[in-house]
Amino acid sequence: MTVNKQPGHEWYSVVMANDELEYRGGLGQGFSDIPPNTTFYYSAWIKTVDVEDLEARILFVDVEDSGHEWIESHEWGVLEGSHDWTFYETEFTTPDEITNLNVYPALVTNRGEVWIDEASLTIEGWQPPTAPIILNWFHLHKPWGPFYPFVTEADLEYVEQKLKAVSIENFWGIVGVPCEEHYRLHVDFDDDVNTTYFGEDMLGYPIYEAANPGATVGEWKDEMFLRMIRGFYDYFSPSVKVGITAGNGAAEDIPVYFGEPAMDFIREHYYFVIHYYYTTNLEDFNTRTKQAFQLSDQLFAKQMKFWILTRDDGRPGWQLETMALELKNCFDRNMVVMIYYSHDPPFAETWDLMLLARELYDAKAPYYESLVSGLNLLTGQEGETYGWVEVLG
Repeated sequence: MTVNKQPGHEWYSVVMANDELEYRGGLGQGFSDIPPNTTFYYSAWIKTVDVEDLEARILFVDVEDSGHEWIESHEWGVLEGSHDWTFYETEFTTPDEITNLNVYPALVTNRGEVWIDEASLTIEGWQPPTAPIILNWFHLHKPWGPFYPFVTEADLEYVEQKLKAVSIENFWGIVGVPCEEHYRLHVDFDDDVNTTYFGEDMLGYPIYEAANPGATVGEWKDEMFLRMIRGFYDYFSPSVKVGITAGNGAAEDIPVYFGEPAMDFIREHYYFVIHYYYTTNLEDFNTRTKQAFQLSDQLFAKQMKFWILTRDDGRPGWQLETMALELKNCFDRNMVVMIYYSHDPPFAETWDLMLLARELYDAKAPYYESLVSGLNLLTGQEGETYGWVEVLG
């Protein structure tokens, strides 16, 4: 068994707490149809607070046959006292007659707290999925308020520490700085800020101006934001693809939002960009979103592009067929279409529409970016509509 220590797991870990003298329980998961004579790897991050019993175990496994009769148990280590986050890992091989496994990252008896994070049970030879998963650190670490903008040295140092603690080896890409729109307006440091962010000097305006006499506040913001996105890129780019978001405003303002120095660096070095404009209806598409597509072609000619699809998020006047306008333009540009969803059930209806849109696109179905009278082949509605439409009469 190997042991390593690392902080920073409180965000989404599970804690079991008990203050009774007579207690036995744990957090576990059962698995069936387990192959015999197979090596499994078992690991978890665990933290303890005032655990009071020598029977409190970690990485506990019960092995059962098809009738759920116990065959054997495995346990690796004892939890006692208080210990910061520690990584435990081990392996075991299943016997001939095995059918079921019950695994417990921790099994607690009597008093104390046990925190558990990133418990994993894998089979020998298993490889992580190769799907292109993008890590947006900010959405893993809510609420929305902090560091919007960055103000203190503590803001910058905290975010750098947390980003460096993220395990990125199973991610295709990362989009960072800890805010949804990664713009220079987030540079609003206190005057006395004098620290670093991923190896780049972060300075309050008076300190920067003293070293660069005559520099304006705008020039200071341009330089600080350039350093932020450059330091982030330099740190992560050797091991993962680095991207940034650009959307949810007037597309022509993107260079202003980023500042020209950062814009030039992004265009030269960043691998991908994520857009989201959430078109409301045909008028909105013609006055705003169409220009956003065209400007993206110009500004990010080298970058792989992702597009978060419009959705009904309660805006007045939103129309379902608007999806066709965004989807067609994404397909034409070979953009990756994404969808933002934050509630249950999963996006079954939207997924079906996306698949149908792809079929209509591949079939070269008649498509209109204007109102026509007909049958909407995507939504099924009749009358004045747009998108993929079979014109009547």
